[in-house]
Amino acid sequence: MKTRFELLEKTYDKCVVEGFIKPKDKVDMPLITSLLTAAKEGILRLRKLSDIWEKESKNYAFILRENYEILRMLIDACLYTQKSRKSAF
Repeated sequence: MKTRFELLEKTYDKCVVEGFIKPKDKVDMPLITSLLTAAKEGILRLRKLSDIWEKESKNYAFILRENYEILRMLIDACLYTQKSRKSAF
């Protein structure tokens, strides 16, 4: 029976082979900073717009989509802190 570590290692190797994980020489700090800045600006924009949007429209797709995009940027920024390029989604 395989241990969890062996399964994780096999999955990691498969992700490298399929191109989901690409090793890099260094951490891309400008990209991380840019993603964090964009996420912060998105949060501030949503705070201002969400109340207005909810009152005028009952369509919450915009708010959910923006929240998803902000979450994706934050996850990517966390993944970029490691010396490999990963695809979060």
